[in-house]
Amino acid sequence: MEGRKEKLIKEIVAKGYMKYFIPDALFNIAAREVEVYALPIKDDGGYIEALAFAGKAEKPAWYYKFKNKEVLDYYIKKLVDDRAAKIEAKELAKKEKEEKLAKEKNLNDKYNLDDILKIKKEAEEAANIAANDYWVNEMDEEDKWSCGFAWVEIFGINGNSKLGRKMKKAGFKQDYKRVFSVWNPSGIGVQNIDVKEKGANAYAKVLKEYGFEAYACSRLD
Repeated sequence: MEGRKEKLIKEIVAKGYMKYFIPDALFNIAAREVEVYALPIKDDGGYIEALAFAGKAEKPAWYYKFKNKEVLDYYIKKLVDDRAAKIEAKELAKKEKEEKLAKEKNLNDKYNLDDILKIKKEAEEAANIAANDYWVNEMDEEDKWSCGFAWVEIFGINGNSKLGRKMKKAGFKQDYKRVFSVWNPSGIGVQNIDVKEKGANAYAKVLKEYGFEAYACSRLD
């Protein structure tokens, strides 16, 4: 079935538009995804009419009149550069996704459920020790100053993957962002945010030592 782009190209070609060859200086992998059509003669006002397509888009990227060839080439360069940036971003996203999947697979191959339970216990103990140490030695066991919350977020794990299912069996839960998170990992029952942050930092540190992408988070109440 003929698409909108093909129909428009047929219409403009019938009006005398011709394919405009992109200057060699601009030609690269991105330029292969750019098509430009222009009238070979200027209109009564001395302008060059041209339009361009980029990628798989059905609509033209632009459909303008240009004072001269130099201005037209400038717009083509902008379009090619924009397309190159999008291709680069797409390739980077693909690479990051592949690295994420590889890292998740590596963690899954490395740790079984018992391992994850042990890591979780070690992190909880570290968090409890750090929070209580600060509570006793810095706060004098007095719940004062700023109140707030602290937690740990664990990224790079799909909840439906083999590793994700192990995490769930070990007691980890995903939040509304589908990120595994641990609320107040020290388990200490105080309001002070500094105490809770000490626990969250210690918890995240243990997970990082085992290769997990974990970050301590907090906010004031």
